[in-house]
Amino acid sequence: MKTQSIRNLINKRPFRPIEVEIDGREKVVIRHPEAVLVGKRLIMIEHPDGSGDYIDASHVSRVRILAGRNGGR
Repeated sequence: MKTQSIRNLINKRPFRPIEVEIDGREKVVIRHPEAVLVGKRLIMIEHPDGSGDYIDASHVSRVRILAGRNGGR
């Protein structure tokens, strides 16, 4: 997936949480736009506990917008 597509979802207002699927297996949720940085090929996601994920954009297999402001369904 192109990083610009992810950047567009992050910048959309009102922001809605986004689920990023990596290589069709692992899923990471972006709950706040301030918790993610999107570069040309790298996506950095910070989690509430202070840990983070660095994801090569070429490994993103799917991005899904979650329902509601907090990602509830």
